[in-house]
Amino acid sequence: MDEVAGSAPLVVGHRGFPARFPEHTAAGFEAALEAGADVIEVDVVACSDATLVARHDTALAGTTDVADRVDLADRRSARRVAHEAVVDWWFDELTAAEVTSLRCRERWPHLRPGSAEFDGADAVLTLADVLELARAAAADRQRPVGVAIGLKDVEAQALRGVDVVASLLRDLAVVAEPSVATPVWVMAFEAGPLVRLKALRDAGAAPAIPLVQLVQDAAPHGERAWDTIAERADLVSLELDLVLASAGATNGAEVLRAAADRRLPVWTWTLRAENAFLPERLSRGEHPGDHGDVAVQVREAVSRGVTGLVGDQPDVIRRALS
Repeated sequence: MDEVAGSAPLVVGHRGFPARFPEHTAAGFEAALEAGADVIEVDVVACSDATLVARHDTALAGTTDVADRVDLADRRSARRVAHEAVVDWWFDELTAAEVTSLRCRERWPHLRPGSAEFDGADAVLTLADVLELARAAAADRQRPVGVAIGLKDVEAQALRGVDVVASLLRDLAVVAEPSVATPVWVMAFEAGPLVRLKALRDAGAAPAIPLVQLVQDAAPHGERAWDTIAERADLVSLELDLVLASAGATNGAEVLRAAADRRLPVWTWTLRAENAFLPERLSRGEHPGDHGDVAVQVREAVSRGVTGLVGDQPDVIRRALS
């Protein structure tokens, strides 16, 4: 997808521009593109009717107004999440009509009060909405606008009979994406959907979409682990602290070398400017929400050959690249 940004690293607006608007909103995606993002990143989950919507979490209360909805009060239920009982509203127990009637809210209002000022301004989007937004933005701006789609909880949703990959391909077909104007990447932590999409792609039954293996917590260990990733993915997208010394990585050079040996381009995530997300030596000011020197991490990523910079402040990333 070199046509998006030439030889420069891609600037990827993580869930839009969540430092300025609530995540996964039309306003946030538009602002990310205005700020210089080449690609907008969207996480998708499947509602009870298999429609894909732009959400990251299994639960809805943290980023929507669902708790204020009297008509949905009786849909609240308990689940075990990370070995703890959580009472919330769950996307897979609501229809797309119900989920998209919700209004978006800022995840971290104490860190991002400016974004919280827009709570309630935007409704939850479907994946089809986001793809159409990107298509229109590419036409308006006369430049390619990429969309990186992160598939969430694919295996868990399969257990309840929902085929996330089929829903994805259906959405892509309906809006006639990807295209040169609107290239698409599909990302997943789980191996299964990438293996399936690659098989479909190789058989001509799915679009020629680059597939991205997401990696967090620990880098792949050993030659076989890396070879297996290269068999199913075209890129690897690693958490910052697995790649950048400035984010705490202890063997980032080794990780990048393993990827390069298999001709796997590397993206890294998530670049965030607030002190709360930066090591102490890069912090500036006294408040956790003050901006520190995230440009140090941007410059290190570029020096290490990272090809995609995924972050919450695409304007800051773009300035650091200039």
